[in-house]
Amino acid sequence: MRKAIFTIMIGQDPSYAVVRKSFETYAHKVNADLICTTSLNYGELTKSRGFSQRHCAWFEKIRMKDLLEKYDRVLYLDADILITPHAPDIFSTYPETDAVYMLNEGPLADRQKTISQLLSLLPLEKAWPKNTYYNSGVMLISQESNFFQHINMDDFLNLPGKVSMYDQTYFNYLLLRHGLKTQSISQDFNRMSIFGHENYLSGNFIHYAGGGYCEHMKLRYRTIINDYIKLYKDPESKLQQSLVKIKSDLQFLSHQVMRNLSKPFS
Repeated sequence: MRKAIFTIMIGQDPSYAVVRKSFETYAHKVNADLICTTSLNYGELTKSRGFSQRHCAWFEKIRMKDLLEKYDRVLYLDADILITPHAPDIFSTYPETDAVYMLNEGPLADRQKTISQLLSLLPLEKAWPKNTYYNSGVMLISQESNFFQHINMDDFLNLPGKVSMYDQTYFNYLLLRHGLKTQSISQDFNRMSIFGHENYLSGNFIHYAGGGYCEHMKLRYRTIINDYIKLYKDPESKLQQSLVKIKSDLQFLSHQVMRNLSKPFS
């Protein structure tokens, strides 16, 4: 069986280096190819519509449709995820190839606002089940599920700026509208802060969504690098963390100096 792990790393986030290392280690472990997008494959299509960089990056998830023409199964992972050394093989854990696997976060996260935004634009001839909303940060999808065959590009391109978390919400919509077979994965394969902070590194895939586990979103990269060092005990990453901290501290000091210089003399 041909398997791939797919992720999108667009931009200069300092944590990408260690995230990618964890993905590479895991890909070797489960005998899968790692495919990392660092540029926009659909740039002309999304930039021409005035998408923000974040919205452009989210749209890149549909590249899975092309990958599933080559691979039997593709595991998509957000770039703010660390895979722990003890993580088992998710492909073996969830073997049914006709199902779409994602974590149902609905019981813990209120997503009614974004659901309402989408349903004001697209019809759904059935009720949206209560406490049902899947997180697209981790998606295990197989050719046999035919999930991406249901995407309407005009509908998808019409959502950015109108629906928050538009890609994730649209994927949920497709699952419901077409009655696709869906199974929620364990929280250990998408361990987010909504499940609490205690012993979070015992999970398999640690997801730092929304700055989870971090004091501040802008410092998320430090937490990710520090956690990688704890998990993998990698001396090279310790050096990288030191360099990142020095660089960020210099940027902060430079900003403070410029602010002080701009103040009028008393």
